[in-house]
Amino acid sequence: MKRSLLLCAILFVAQLGVAQRNPSHEILVYFKEGVLQEKKTEKGTTIIRQTIKSDLLKSKLEAIAISEDMLEVAMPSFDEADTMRTLPTGEIVPMLNMAKLCRIKIKTGQSKKALIEKLNALPEVLYAEPNVIAKPLATPSDELFDVQWNLKNTVTAGEDIHAEAAWDIYTGNPNNIIGIIDGGIEVSHVDLNDKVAGGDTGYGWDEHGIHVAGIAAAETNNGTEGIAGVDWHAKIHPQRIDNVDGDAVDIYQAIVNAVDYSSNLHVLNHSWNLRDENQNVGPNSITIRHAFAYAYKANRTSVVGMGNHQGTQPNEVAYPAGFENVITVGSTNIFGAISGTSAQGSHIDVVAPGVGIMSTLAGSYGSMSGTSMAAPHVSGIASLLKGYKPNLANDDIENIIKLSSDDKGDIGFDNTFGHGRVNAESALNLFQAPNQLFQWSATTGTVHSTTGNYTQQFLSAPGIATGTYIVKRKEVRKSVTFPTALCQLIGVWGRGVGSTGWSLINPNFGEGFVEVVPGTASNTGVTLRTYVYEVTSVLGQPLGHYPTTPGNVTFNYTVLGVTFGSVTGPSFVCTTNTNITLSNAPTGASVTWAVTPTSLFGTTSGASTSGSGASATVRALNNWSSGQATITFTVTSSCGGPVNVQKTFWVGGPAAQGIDISNVYDPMTLCPYTEYIVEAYGFAGGGPITEYEWLIPSGWTSVQGGSQNPFTHNDALVQLTTTASGPGFIRVRAKNDACGYGPPFFLSVDTECQMGGLAVYPNPAHDELHIAFGNSSKNETVKLLIYDDQNIKRYEREILNHETVSVADLKEGVYYIHILNKDGIHRKRLVIKKSK
Repeated sequence: MKRSLLLCAILFVAQLGVAQRNPSHEILVYFKEGVLQEKKTEKGTTIIRQTIKSDLLKSKLEAIAISEDMLEVAMPSFDEADTMRTLPTGEIVPMLNMAKLCRIKIKTGQSKKALIEKLNALPEVLYAEPNVIAKPLATPSDELFDVQWNLKNTVTAGEDIHAEAAWDIYTGNPNNIIGIIDGGIEVSHVDLNDKVAGGDTGYGWDEHGIHVAGIAAAETNNGTEGIAGVDWHAKIHPQRIDNVDGDAVDIYQAIVNAVDYSSNLHVLNHSWNLRDENQNVGPNSITIRHAFAYAYKANRTSVVGMGNHQGTQPNEVAYPAGFENVITVGSTNIFGAISGTSAQGSHIDVVAPGVGIMSTLAGSYGSMSGTSMAAPHVSGIASLLKGYKPNLANDDIENIIKLSSDDKGDIGFDNTFGHGRVNAESALNLFQAPNQLFQWSATTGTVHSTTGNYTQQFLSAPGIATGTYIVKRKEVRKSVTFPTALCQLIGVWGRGVGSTGWSLINPNFGEGFVEVVPGTASNTGVTLRTYVYEVTSVLGQPLGHYPTTPGNVTFNYTVLGVTFGSVTGPSFVCTTNTNITLSNAPTGASVTWAVTPTSLFGTTSGASTSGSGASATVRALNNWSSGQATITFTVTSSCGGPVNVQKTFWVGGPAAQGIDISNVYDPMTLCPYTEYIVEAYGFAGGGPITEYEWLIPSGWTSVQGGSQNPFTHNDALVQLTTTASGPGFIRVRAKNDACGYGPPFFLSVDTECQMGGLAVYPNPAHDELHIAFGNSSKNETVKLLIYDDQNIKRYEREILNHETVSVADLKEGVYYIHILNKDGIHRKRLVIKKSK
């Protein structure tokens, strides 16, 4: 399917007649070295072939009856530049170089198993595995239903996904996209035609993909006699894997294409599993697992049907259901029982309706059964959750779905129902008050245990070349105290995306991994763990820790629970009564409150500085007594306490932290008749400032206010000119629309110019300039040089360190004074103005 999209003619040397290929008679081999892909053009046709460049490797392959002409390019469209992908977050994700992947057709009489074992024993081979085919997980049914019992069960009340009640909360986001990795859909179907976003055209697999897509996201509430999809508004992106029965290379490319299509494609549905040449489930595929790892790293949620082989291969693990970081889904019937064919095992996560499910077919509607039908219910719920709370990570979505499921079978998790039947209403209700979801992060960790040396493969893992290594695995733990106290803990889990630890799996794809240490979660904290690897090359060279050292691990985790309440109210309080409230306090809790410092608050007109209950009325004493304050609600309830819940806010008008005068270290050393840039800074409180009022010493002038004193300006920066008035102060206060003028800030100043450095005044100067340098009580002869702004010397003479000189001959402009003495050169900027 993917190869048919190529725009250039490509001749596959080892494959003449694609239609006759049989993936079950093929092996996929990834060569680390010794084999290169080459392109040639012969008579206008591009030929792509795999060439063995190593004579040693060629002899090894010939020894097991594999010749060069048996190596077929598995993915001719792969661009080696695609080995580094950039996610929407900016994160760089390494990918396997699929130009190194070959197909090998097994000759008659050859043992596939034996050949794979021999290939995997070669150091030049990263992995060899059987090629696999995908098969849909549905059984067509002639039974039609007038209603979709899976959404609203009128036969056995409650044995559905509670869709109607969920839709009362939320019906979906039209920007979200669900990837349907399947046999294609009918894009013209009345219940799908407005939902398609890119992807492949056409359909096969007996309309299987059309049926799956309708369950997840058929057009709903659109005035037709059609069906309802779980997510009313999500778009559908179909990727077909039914070409040549969907072999591993096609499946890999379909998943990667879906992830790369849009950052809004948050969910991928997989209603299929892998089969061997005898149509049995069980074969794994590193090639396909790599595509799933890419989706996980990109923060996508992968939903997978468990399979329909419980009656023929009981408890056998099918893939991709057996992969890590997927949501696996079994199937229930209209009575709430597990369907007889639904696969079981410890890897199951949840179940969903999957027997006699009404959905879209080509130009019509009909029912099908199987875990193929169960999975898209979960994909639809996952899409609803992502639309309702867009900041959810893929691990958040998985855990919310499991937490909210209706327990079935044995109490708690079991291998038949997993965590239970999914409940869309309960999933969305977990976000309703008083519940709160927190996404927190912790850093650093300590080593809890270390393994001995063993062999580990890393495939497209960040920071380390794909290959086989000798490692010691270290379990790294971190005990955290929750930043917010909880009255009730509903759930806590790790988030792999953004974490810098890896899991236990081998081969390891470098997916982030964090989990809760069993038995450690409480209302106050939890212990988290992940794994890092101390890596050595197969030749014994130490390579360091990956993905990082234990002390640099980042643990991302999510907590869902009920707090002791949260404080709601404005960020500032003025001189009118203001209400501040403790929201979502535990039922029946005892609550008292107090503000500090009390000196900022008034106690008239019903306002107070302390009280009881979840509502407080406060007011500022006045606008001049302003500052930062804190209100503390003290909560005691049946789940604990007393616990303090606080909010910090501003009281009164805006206040400055200081006044800065440019190029002056001490405001008591200002020079007379000199211009200075003065700026008030650090204003806090009450929103945007609309006006500044300045008061300056008598006789001083400003560019902004002239001789007016005080004067107002819309900026915190003004330009002032001093006089010889001696000591005084600069005062500034600010005004905002919320509280009016705040308290003034005073800066004491003096124009004595008593400083140890260089002072020149007046500045700007007219005809005369006084120069003061060093100690005035000690005469010192220094050299004076004056340069213009073109660095041309305009004046030079020796003077005393305190002396008045004539600058009448200098033209109006900017100059630079240099004073030379035994300590070096001292510089000052000078402005000459001829018009007074």
